[in-house]
Amino acid sequence: MKIFCRWLSIILSLLISLFSVLDAQPAIAQESYKLGEDALQRGDYIQAIQHFTDCLENTPHKESGKTFTRLGYAYSQLGRYVEATRAYQDALCLDSPNDQTHAVKAQALYTLSWLCYRAGKYSEAETAVLEAIKLALNNPIYQEGLKEIQQCLNKSRNN
Repeated sequence: MKIFCRWLSIILSLLISLFSVLDAQPAIAQESYKLGEDALQRGDYIQAIQHFTDCLENTPHKESGKTFTRLGYAYSQLGRYVEATRAYQDALCLDSPNDQTHAVKAQALYTLSWLCYRAGKYSEAETAVLEAIKLALNNPIYQEGLKEIQQCLNKSRNN
């Protein structure tokens, strides 16, 4: 579990660096996004959720995978894993070329696998991490995560 928490921290840091800045979004959405990031930095996750939600409401066609992933992160920090999972799934469903690079999608899938793992849904966690590995074959964090998930999956099958 500690390994997963460390990995989540690393993955979320990478997510921040991989997503591009909200190009061509209305000024209100950009400001809301910035306020959401500021709230995350302060650890004010409730405020971050509000700002990211405002951003999505002001973003044409809700095409920002980056905003959905940050929203998912804020929800996960509050233990609201169902909402976090939904936000990460929304990020994965977008067709915007800026948001759907293989690395970004792999990271969202890996984080989704971590959320499933935390909820004891080991089979779903395994499916998500395997999809992440397909997109980022040489990522040792994903490989280690898969091993840990499979150990838990095997234990749950043996009990």
